[in-house]
Amino acid sequence: MELKITELSGYLQLSRPTMYKFIEAYDVGDRSVINKHVLKLFKYIDENPLIGKRTVISYILTNSVEKKELGDIQENHLYN
Repeated sequence: MELKITELSGYLQLSRPTMYKFIEAYDVGDRSVINKHVLKLFKYIDENPLIGKRTVISYILTNSVEKKELGDIQENHLYN
């Protein structure tokens, strides 16, 4: 996939040791300790074996960013 653990943990805003812990837990089937967003990413990667770095980054940006309603953004802007 040509994506280093350091890069991946940076995109996911996790420490490298936490990323290794999640990967190890996933490999042994202990899904309960993995962050739900990271778990969804791992499943996505598993289901797409030919996936590349750009696709993973795109997936992270599309699925991990909280989406706010336009009204919420405008309202927050008025009060700040």
